[in-house]
Amino acid sequence: MKKLAAILLMGATVCLAAEPETLNGLPSTNDVFVIAVSPHSKELKDYFTPATLLQALPKLVPSDVLLPAGDKIFWQSGVIVLKDKTVLFWRTCGDWFIAIDRADGRSFYAMPKKGTPIKPEESVIRLAQQTAEKAGRHLSAYSVPVAQPLTNRQDWTWVVRFNGKIQTRDGDYFDVWVNDQTGKTALTPGE
Repeated sequence: MKKLAAILLMGATVCLAAEPETLNGLPSTNDVFVIAVSPHSKELKDYFTPATLLQALPKLVPSDVLLPAGDKIFWQSGVIVLKDKTVLFWRTCGDWFIAIDRADGRSFYAMPKKGTPIKPEESVIRLAQQTAEKAGRHLSAYSVPVAQPLTNRQDWTWVVRFNGKIQTRDGDYFDVWVNDQTGKTALTPGE
């Protein structure tokens, strides 16, 4: 009986020592048994196939991921099954990151970005102000805007925050997202 208890205790110790390595980060491609993608409507874009996600795994790094509020987002999801039978549930709404859902929370991993933004901050703020004015915002009701590049996006997206001097119907602020490379903008109302 003592031998059985010792073996069980040693087995539990080995399992506990192995778990954090598997659960704290993404697995190596050698540890992956299979990657599956949940089927969804044909109209929705597949951000990853099992093969492209397997290729991306070694490149993904822990990251904070910010998504524009107010946009309609279509999520792709699936599982990564490891050779040790661990199952990781993943989801994404872009081809540059994945979120891994675990019992202790959600972790985000994104592709690292190369280079620096192309546009100077003043140019980004000007684009954001033009977008806000076209949307009918009266900029005199807002403080001087602040632009911040999102370091976790592959496309060097900036977020320009307009804080209201007084309460507005959409909240006391709004953001304009500016793609550094294309100049495309999107206004998202505050809360």
